[in-house]
Amino acid sequence: GRLVRAHFRGREVAVNDLGMVGYYGGAKVEDLFGLATPAIAVAKLARRFDTGFIERYCASRGVEVAIVYEPWFPNGLPPILDVPPQPTT
Repeated sequence: GRLVRAHFRGREVAVNDLGMVGYYGGAKVEDLFGLATPAIAVAKLARRFDTGFIERYCASRGVEVAIVYEPWFPNGLPPILDVPPQPTT
């Protein structure tokens, strides 16, 4: 939550573990697990939740950063999420 609050407050972020990022981060959060983002939940129920859907959805929402656990994506990360972490300065 602190990293998001310090660098992405008020901006769009995607996460797959809402927790403190959603509570403390001060960002506009897209919940990739689907508990807090109805469009994600609907896509999962309709079996449309795949890397292509995530790519399109995040792009349409203007997501600037994604904070995810890679093991939650056994088929690989969508290109929008598959970016190596950048060193902080």
